[in-house]
Amino acid sequence: MFASPIDPGALLARSYPVADGVRVRLRLARPRDAGWLAALLARAGVAADDLELRRALTFDPRRRAVIAALGPAGAGESLMALGGIDLGAAAPDLLLADGPPELRELLEEALVARARMRGPRVA
Repeated sequence: MFASPIDPGALLARSYPVADGVRVRLRLARPRDAGWLAALLARAGVAADDLELRRALTFDPRRRAVIAALGPAGAGESLMALGGIDLGAAAPDLLLADGPPELRELLEEALVARARMRGPRVA
C-alpha cells in the first residue's frame, strides 16, 4: 500500500512523492496527452499509431477512468505513467509506468480507489 493517502475525488488537488524527492501529479488523462503517451510508449520500446493513442486517451468518465501521472522534466512536465480501469473493476487493465516501482504502486492504488468511488454506472 502506498504511504500517502489517495483521494480519488480530488486527484488534481495535490502531488504525491514517489522516490528520491520526485513528486508526481495525478489527473485524468486527456486526448491532447497523445504526444506525451507516444513518448512514454517509445521509452518502453512500443510503437503506437494515432488511432491507438486516441483509443487509450478517449473514454466515457461514467464508465472508465484513465489517469495520467505527470512528473518534472526539464523546465516542464512529462507523462511518467498512464493507467486505465473500468469503474467498479478490481484491477486496472492498462498500466504503463516509466519510473520507480513506487510510481506504479501509486497509480494502481489511485485507479482502484477511483473505480471503487465511482462504481459502475448504467446510463
